[in-house]
Amino acid sequence: MVPTTSLLLLLGLALLAPGLSAQLLHCNLTGNWTNDLGSNMTIVNVSSNGEFNGTYHTAVTTTTKEIKVSPLVGTQHNNSQPTFGFTVNWSFTNNTSVFTGQCFVDEHGNETLKTMWLLRSHEDSIKDDWNATIGLWRNEQDSLMEISALTDDGGFQGEYLTRVTLAGGCPRVSPLKGAQQQPGEVASPTFAFTVRWDVFSNATTTFAGQCFVEASGREVLSTTWLLREAMVPTTSLLLLLGLALLAPGLSAEKCVLTGRWTNDLGSNMTIGAVNSNGEFTGTYHTAVTATTNEIKLSPLRGNQHNTNQKSQPTFGFTVKAKEPQTQPRSPHLPFPADSITVFTGQCFVDEHGKEILKTMWLLRSHVDGIDDDWKATRVGINIFTRLRKRWE
Repeated sequence: MVPTTSLLLLLGLALLAPGLSAQLLHCNLTGNWTNDLGSNMTIVNVSSNGEFNGTYHTAVTTTTKEIKVSPLVGTQHNNSQPTFGFTVNWSFTNNTSVFTGQCFVDEHGNETLKTMWLLRSHEDSIKDDWNATIGLWRNEQDSLMEISALTDDGGFQGEYLTRVTLAGGCPRVSPLKGAQQQPGEVASPTFAFTVRWDVFSNATTTFAGQCFVEASGREVLSTTWLLREAMVPTTSLLLLLGLALLAPGLSAEKCVLTGRWTNDLGSNMTIGAVNSNGEFTGTYHTAVTATTNEIKLSPLRGNQHNTNQKSQPTFGFTVKAKEPQTQPRSPHLPFPADSITVFTGQCFVDEHGKEILKTMWLLRSHVDGIDDDWKATRVGINIFTRLRKRWE
């Protein structure tokens, strides 16, 4: 069940640097890396602020265009096994990808980058935004699901974030496990998986369904589900790739990233001037936190496709959490200490001339060992609008 995209990449890439030895268990991003698909990445020296540049050469694509080396920009935390994030501005398409992960050193001294990514495709209209971000499934209730790559016997694992619950608690990402018909046996395989909600309730839900491909090329999962406490009516859930967001018609005006923005949670960000290469820097001030500590501005760094080529560019950026290092790390903060968050999206102008940033994000928390990597990444959605002055 691999999403169809102009760049066929797999979630959860484990980038390996064979033959690299670690000194004092320090994992160093600088150097040449290759992943399980044969894609190669080069990261040049990391600055004292944790910023870095580099190049990415993908080995896989479904386009007939020549694959070209693409630039990347990113940032990391400065510690022995740092979390990091970076943006790849694809040179041969109008798409943008963001990666976030952590650099680990195993017991043999081998360095490994465990990452998760999102790919943002360029769309001509805001009404097509729903299928622009590759990597997740979404249903009509706004619940999100991520399924890992299939094993040879059709097994898979993943995570499910429900938006609806009767438990009375705060829904959290819950693990899922299942299987489908053997890959390649049929074009529209049946499948089943179980979600354990024990992170916030005592319920278990089992889903059974079939994967279809519509005439338009869109992949749809039609499912029936049963909750452990009671049997619920049979429903057909259309789980759509990317974001299922509706909006009116689109103006052809340019959308400019530079300026001040606010999102649906009240968080604010400021993006500085975009240079000729599409690179930019700025700051992010989150409005939500579970701590009583003072919320501080966090730096961001990113890249976009140039607006002289596309009036509504795709973009990606990395936010590096900035908190007092004397405070204990908390996994419940939106930007916990040592965390990295990557955003990817597209800048739209609606029919009224209003600029809107539609984004999806991945937050990577620092964990002490590679065995805890499974719980280190969270996902979410934000919509940003231009922050106006009070008298406007």
